[in-house]
Amino acid sequence: RLADLINTGVTLNVVNKAGAWYNFGGQKLGQGIEGSRQFLKENPKVEKEILGAIKKSCRSSSRSLELITQEVLTFFDWFF
Repeated sequence: RLADLINTGVTLNVVNKAGAWYNFGGQKLGQGIEGSRQFLKENPKVEKEILGAIKKSCRSSSRSLELITQEVLTFFDWFF
C-alpha cells in the first residue's frame, strides 16, 4: 500500500524521484522504494500529507485522472 502511494505520488509529481532517492516537499523519504516505504511506516503524518497532496492534485486536473487510470491499468497488466 505504501509503495503504491509513493508510485502514485511520483506519477502525479507530488513525490519527486532523483536517482534512487524519493523526496516530498523537500524532505527525503528514503533511498529506493523500500527505504521510502519504511520511512512512511515510521512517519504516518508524512504519509497523510502525501495522500492529501495526491487527492488535491486529482481534484485540480483531469490530466491527473488520466495518469492514475493509466497507472492502474499498467498495474493490472503487470500482475495479471
